[in-house]
Amino acid sequence: MKSIVEHLRRSVLFEVRLLRCPQKQGGKSGAVNYVLKETGHLYRYFLLCDNDTTVLDARAIEKALPHFDDSSVAIVQCRSVSVNSPDYCALNRLLCRSIDVFHLFLTVCSRFGWRLFIGHNAFLRTEMVLQVGGLTPGFFSDDLDLAIRLNLQGHSVAYAPSIHIGEKHPPSYDAFRRRTYKWSYGCMQMLKAHAKTVLTSPKFCLAEKVSFFYFAGFYVGQTLLLMYLAVSFLIAPFYLQASPFNIPVNLIVGTVLVILVYLPTCVYFLKNKMLLASIGSIVMCGLVYGTTDFACVAGAWDCLRGKKRRWIPTNAANQGANRWALPLEAAFGIALLSVPLFIFPPLLYLPCAYIFVGKFLFGPAISVLYRDPTTAVEAAAARQEVAA
Repeated sequence: MKSIVEHLRRSVLFEVRLLRCPQKQGGKSGAVNYVLKETGHLYRYFLLCDNDTTVLDARAIEKALPHFDDSSVAIVQCRSVSVNSPDYCALNRLLCRSIDVFHLFLTVCSRFGWRLFIGHNAFLRTEMVLQVGGLTPGFFSDDLDLAIRLNLQGHSVAYAPSIHIGEKHPPSYDAFRRRTYKWSYGCMQMLKAHAKTVLTSPKFCLAEKVSFFYFAGFYVGQTLLLMYLAVSFLIAPFYLQASPFNIPVNLIVGTVLVILVYLPTCVYFLKNKMLLASIGSIVMCGLVYGTTDFACVAGAWDCLRGKKRRWIPTNAANQGANRWALPLEAAFGIALLSVPLFIFPPLLYLPCAYIFVGKFLFGPAISVLYRDPTTAVEAAAARQEVAA
């Protein structure tokens, strides 16, 4: 890092400073707060980036500043777009397009609901961030938490889709699951800390309240889905043998569920005239993003029971994720298929059943295929270092 800073100092016309937080606490939130404390008096606005951010728009600052003419705007959230990294494996080249689709959710929220701040690729008004105490150390969803605290002070978030900033997809399945766990943990923190406030505060209209709970409660929904699968496919078949089962109705219902799962992503690519070219991305995103139910449950449960977790970067090299969990999840998928097959086959007339079963069965294969080459090298080096 020092060599990079020295190179920048020699090659650019402005000053470059490297700040290191003396206390390694609070993760990203602690680091950002330290930088603001040391330098916040020098600038009115700052750009918050992640270590995989690539500013693609040379006029990004010029485009962002007019949004701050509205004195209530505290954050200008830019549009994150995927970058086609040469480091991607074949599977990650398909998965990275999910970053582009998130624009759909940000657009809908900015027009009809609670305006999101996603924690990176955004310009922030320094004074307002400092006014509410900066980011909250130990809060895994520090971005959502900051947005709520700003909202309560009468400040808002503006979405600027014309400002494109590049973002990379997690480099491996291990990193992807760590990110899911952290997001699930963080969203549960949000619900514990702010659910009552959002429900009762006049600062939020009905659409914003609904939007908040839709977004913050997403991983709770995944947890409930896992419970539903266990009950419906592992327990209910033993009690459904004498029950009437309308095959045509269930075929229709199961098909509708599949359509609803893929509809937002398909609509996005269709609107951008990329549907046929993106079929592989749609299928793989649905499959890979659906394999994280157990990571969601773990994150939500650990937060709910007050288990303290250390903040770690989710896009780092393999850090020894719980690989033992993948065979167990695959076994769960086999059970979801076997119990209905031998006890109550009509359940398998639901087309959505094969999505539910397949996402667990393919977990081990995805863990092998979804790993960027550079990540594999870094992981091997880390293992050798530990062994030494």
